[in-house]
Amino acid sequence: MEKKILLLTALAAACCLTGASALEAQPPHPALKRFLLTLHKQQQQPLAFLRSFLRRATAKAQKKAIAQLKESPLPQPQRTVFLLRDATNTYKTPFYASGFVIEEIFEGKRCLWGVTAKHITDLFDSAFEAVFYVNGKPVVVPVQVEFAGAQAGLDLSLLKMTLPAEGISPLPIGQDPQPGQMLHSYGYSRAQFYHALARKTLKNTPQRVYTSYAFLPHSPASGYCGAPLVNAQGKLAAIHTGSTGDKSSSFAVPASELHTLLAAYRGRKEGERPLLFNGEKIGSLKANQVIFSVYAQKDGKITSQILTQIKTTGWHPWNNKEPISPKQLEKLISWQDADEVYVVTYEEPAAYFQPFEDPCRQTIYRYHLATREISVYSFTGILSPN
Repeated sequence: MEKKILLLTALAAACCLTGASALEAQPPHPALKRFLLTLHKQQQQPLAFLRSFLRRATAKAQKKAIAQLKESPLPQPQRTVFLLRDATNTYKTPFYASGFVIEEIFEGKRCLWGVTAKHITDLFDSAFEAVFYVNGKPVVVPVQVEFAGAQAGLDLSLLKMTLPAEGISPLPIGQDPQPGQMLHSYGYSRAQFYHALARKTLKNTPQRVYTSYAFLPHSPASGYCGAPLVNAQGKLAAIHTGSTGDKSSSFAVPASELHTLLAAYRGRKEGERPLLFNGEKIGSLKANQVIFSVYAQKDGKITSQILTQIKTTGWHPWNNKEPISPKQLEKLISWQDADEVYVVTYEEPAAYFQPFEDPCRQTIYRYHLATREISVYSFTGILSPN
């Protein structure tokens, strides 16, 4: 349908500009012929009619996409998606989030994992539990964080839990969504279950998927983080991790990042990303590491610096901005007149609310621009922007 619309737009625009009659073209395109015949019968201005035609065609295409989502093969989503909640009522305000189950085949064995957003599990300072609804009845199981990501916006956690023997359906991992693709999602907002249709993919980057946000009857959507975004084939496309400040759109982690997280947990190299400066590898970023800062030096003095994880409102490694790409570090600073470049990384978990008070494991990569010599320093200490 989209290709057809583009074709009609291009051909009709050409006719309007040149004054040629497409009905006399040899041979005329059937769709264009129908379009121009309708235009002739209704005696409308070409551009006005074209705009009206495109609006109707787009609405029809979107309606068809939503109908396909409604027929998606996920008939009992509450066996896949679970409510994550505080089991001890520690919080003054009840704490709720969303999660779902995936399947991993490791060394010939079937492993089931719970998945949610990492910034949710950062808040686990008490006992938490997952609630499934099997045959309409709640099934409560304790959860434990087994492994969590951090690198380049890998806002995901693997949860270890004892699942019921029957009634749980893991969600298959699909392809990352493409711009324009329609998705739907399942999750819990304020502990109430919601099935959200027509989440249009607005933009797709290696670390973030942006979608339309108008999917809940209230705002903000507290607790929806960790919910899966699903395509028309019933496969995971992305994981909801937040929304923009003006609530005009939401952002999510692409489904492919789960493969990165699982590879890192199993100790495979696919779980690491290369740190590239001007096309040259100067180090590696593990799944539980974050780039803290990148700076250039000249004669021992800092000439250019960027701090990647600090905002005036606090510590937000999951913010809605696109995460720093470890493959494009040279774009972050002015380095042409420097003699050395430094990349500072740290390992999670670091202090969540007060990052400058608790020590964490740090790795510093020093790259000499003239000699291309690389030095690596690792230590445990307090993060400092200076």
